Amino acid sequence: MIDKPEPGGIVDAGWGIDVTNAINRIGVGILRAWSVVTEIQPGSTYIIPFNGVEHDARLFYNPEDGSLTVSEGRRGVYVVAAYLNFKGLADNEWGRAYLYRNGLVFAGDGCVGAGGTGVPLSFAGIDAFEEGDTLQVRVNVQSPAMVSIDNVSMTRIAENT
Repeated sequence: MIDKPEPGGIVDAGWGIDVTNAINRIGVGILRAWSVVTEIQPGSTYIIPFNGVEHDARLFYNPEDGSLTVSEGRRGVYVVAAYLNFKGLADNEWGRAYLYRNGLVFAGDGCVGAGGTGVPLSFAGIDAFEEGDTLQVRVNVQSPAMVSIDNVSMTRIAENT
């Protein structure tokens, strides 16, 4: 059971990491992550942390802010995508989710509630990542909602030159 978060707090969403391949070539998905359903309260933006350790993809978990950090040797141009589901929003109330790169919005999208039914949400961004770059997922809502992050994927599509 996940406790209700304090405003502005980090939500322990039970992230899991599944490395599908040790990345030795371009175009291989390097990260899949997902969460259990997490209750989010209105009034602030919540960081949904990754929960993992160093692994073959050479992305490192930072427990201070729940982010992943790109390590040496994993630089490149990546497609980063996320698929989320908001449930419990009242009619015409919004939920929003964002991917942050180095503390700035990298990709994001919003949804409008439909009387408590689930509302799927997906977005993707493409950018060059360098050593030390960080990635976070942040969520906010207009009314209390259950948020399920079904999949976050990060795929390298080109080497940095």
